[in-house]
Amino acid sequence: MLDLFNRRKKLEEEARFLGAILEKLPHEDPRLRTQLEAGIIRGIRSNRGHKEFCHDRKVARQFESTESSSYSIEGIRVRDQLTSDVVTVEVHIAFGLVAGYSVRSRNFVPDLSVIDVSAVRRKFRINSTFEFVKRKLECSEWSVLDPDDVYRVTVGGYSVVHLVDVGHGDFLAMDHQGTLLLVTHDPVEMMKLDLKLADAILEHATPLKMMATR
Repeated sequence: MLDLFNRRKKLEEEARFLGAILEKLPHEDPRLRTQLEAGIIRGIRSNRGHKEFCHDRKVARQFESTESSSYSIEGIRVRDQLTSDVVTVEVHIAFGLVAGYSVRSRNFVPDLSVIDVSAVRRKFRINSTFEFVKRKLECSEWSVLDPDDVYRVTVGGYSVVHLVDVGHGDFLAMDHQGTLLLVTHDPVEMMKLDLKLADAILEHATPLKMMATR
C-alpha cells in the first residue's frame, strides 16, 4: 500500500513539474496541461537521463492527434533543489501528448519557483516511429524495447516497423494497425502473431538473443 502511495505521489509530482513548465509557455497547446491534470501519466521509464511516460490509454485517446507534429521543447532551465545548480530540461511532445522529458542530472529535484523559458526553442527531430509503437503497446511491453532498434523497413513491398531481432536474421515487427508480426529471413515471410510482445520474444528468440534482451 505504501509503495502504491509513493508511486502515485511521484506521478503527481512529475505532472506538476511539467504543468509548471507549460504554464510558462502560453504558445503551447493548452490541452497539454489539461491532459496532465487529467492523469495521463500512468508510469515512468527512466533511461540515461531520459524519462518516458507510460500513458493512461483512456485519457490519451481524448487528446492524441495523429496529425500533430512531434517535437521537443529545448532550452528550459530549472534549478535543482539538491545541488542548487540550474540545469537544462528538454520536454518531448508526440502526437499531441506529453511523452516525457530529458535532464542532465542523475538525481534531479526541480524547484518549481525557478523555471526559465526565455531561451526555449522547438526541435522537430523526435523518434516518431517509436512514439507510434508506444501508442499501440502497453507500457510493460514497449519499455523492453531499445528506441534505436525501432525503425521502419520495407519487407516484400510492405512497410512495417522493426521492433527487435530474434536471431538468424528474423525479427519481430508491427504493421500500421499495430498487429505484431514475425518476419523471417529465409524464406522471407511475415506471420501475424496473436501474442503479447514479451511472449513473442520468449517463443521466437534464440537463446543468445534471449540473453541480450535481459
